[in-house]
Amino acid sequence: MFDIEQLIFDKKILCINSVNWHSEVDKEKITYILQFRKDSKSLCIKETKPTNFTDVGFLFPTIKTFTHILGNQSILKVLNITNNLMINFVEDNESEILPPEVFEEFAE
Repeated sequence: MFDIEQLIFDKKILCINSVNWHSEVDKEKITYILQFRKDSKSLCIKETKPTNFTDVGFLFPTIKTFTHILGNQSILKVLNITNNLMINFVEDNESEILPPEVFEEFAE
């Protein structure tokens, strides 16, 4: 959406994504962002869609019954996982084990 080559990323960054969200351009942008700091991470939550990270599931709880707009993960579970990932990242808690629903992208 914007020209990231004009930006400098001097703070560590955590990218939490849906597996279904990635295009080749998205992957290139994330790779570009991650190169600035070794302590930045890109994580994906399995069985999610981009709308799992929005308020849609909370505003319309029955939407999953009628559409395929949400992934298979529970909205509350995704919120809990995302919150825990962010807290551990900010607190530099590297010893925290990723739950099985999460995998690390671009890991060396």
